[in-house]
Amino acid sequence: MTDRRHRVVFNPAGLEALAEEGETVLNVAQRSGVDLDSVCGGRGVCGRCQFAPTSGDFAKWSLSSTITSLNRPTEAETRYHGRRPLSGDSRLGCQARVRGPLVIDVPPESQVHAPIVRKEIALKELTLDSASVLRVVHLDLSQVKDALRTEKLLEALDEAWQIVPIEVRPEVEQALAGSDAEMYESFTLHLRRKENGEVLHSVRYGTSVENLGVAIDIGSTTVAGHLLDLGDGEILASEGAMNLQIRLGEDLMSRVSYVMMNPQGGSQLKELARESVLSLIQKLGASAECDLSNITEIVLVGNPIMHHSFLGFDVVPLGQMPFDLATDEAVEISAEEVGIPIPA
Repeated sequence: MTDRRHRVVFNPAGLEALAEEGETVLNVAQRSGVDLDSVCGGRGVCGRCQFAPTSGDFAKWSLSSTITSLNRPTEAETRYHGRRPLSGDSRLGCQARVRGPLVIDVPPESQVHAPIVRKEIALKELTLDSASVLRVVHLDLSQVKDALRTEKLLEALDEAWQIVPIEVRPEVEQALAGSDAEMYESFTLHLRRKENGEVLHSVRYGTSVENLGVAIDIGSTTVAGHLLDLGDGEILASEGAMNLQIRLGEDLMSRVSYVMMNPQGGSQLKELARESVLSLIQKLGASAECDLSNITEIVLVGNPIMHHSFLGFDVVPLGQMPFDLATDEAVEISAEEVGIPIPA
């Protein structure tokens, strides 16, 4: 007699269950003690049982999970427009039925007892020495041609602060061009220190001296972050969140194995790391009620696999001898290049 049951793995808990053919994901979760919320009795109304199916080959569990392991979205899912809209491949647990081996991710918002990630920070005898500083200059550009505005700005910077940048970023000239700049008589300059001098990084209209920095530790399970005022060192907010990479494997080597076995695994790992970081930065900004465009520095740390996956480096060499690193030095890169849409 053919066994019509299928293996289902629930992340981040890593719990495995056997589902009957056609059984709903919500029923499998409730029967197996998996923390998946629901308050509408499985009618597809509350949206609390959302989950994300994960496709790929998972060596750790010796199974392949595909989108065909579930039924097609039901009418209830198609018409669902609740407070938590379905995004991407997300499904409702009460509507999705198991048709094959499956690995799924249960996000914190769908967990009855969602973990509260808290990360404290204690700074004692700290000497503040930010690489980024803000300097205000006064300048009327209303009668100055676009082509000469950067030159005039540099003259004003030298006169007011005795600073001559070794480099001017293209964004500066772009900000000074056009009629918007003519409306202001002062400009706030973001200068970033290098080994051989200072770079004029960007320009803000008017006097805007909020200088914010973010420090983030990308852990394999959680991502912790702190928002700081780089002017006086005050901690404005501290937050933590689950590392979304956990949906590809509970531990580091499971994730490396996933990348080895799935052609798009490296890209998926990178995008989940960056999504985790961006989400945490937005959470910090909301907590402190700060404008994220005032962030001038972001520092991230993590173990080699977290470091490499966030930057988009190949993590496969880190899972086998001789464990070669793509680099063992700090990497400086613009925020936009790693999917963080702020001018840092």
